[in-house]
Amino acid sequence: MAGKRDANLRSAFLQEEFGVFLLRSIAFVTPTPWPEDYGLDAVCSLIEPSSGRSLSAKEIFAIQLKAKSVSIVEFDVLAFRWLSDLQVPYFIG
Repeated sequence: MAGKRDANLRSAFLQEEFGVFLLRSIAFVTPTPWPEDYGLDAVCSLIEPSSGRSLSAKEIFAIQLKAKSVSIVEFDVLAFRWLSDLQVPYFIG
């Protein structure tokens, strides 16, 4: 039905956006578009000041942002295989 959205999904989306906003103070952040979100909410590069007014990208990492209601994150065998195949550090926030 038009004009409706699940409250939990909206809340989680807002919390994820807030997490990305906070990350932007320390990293260049490339969020994963919602339809493509399969386990990584964003790929980030830590910001390091360079000469003058320049900023450089340093260490790269991936992040999965969870709502405050999620206290345990479990990985089944396929998810663990996916996680171990990642080429960048993976954090849960």
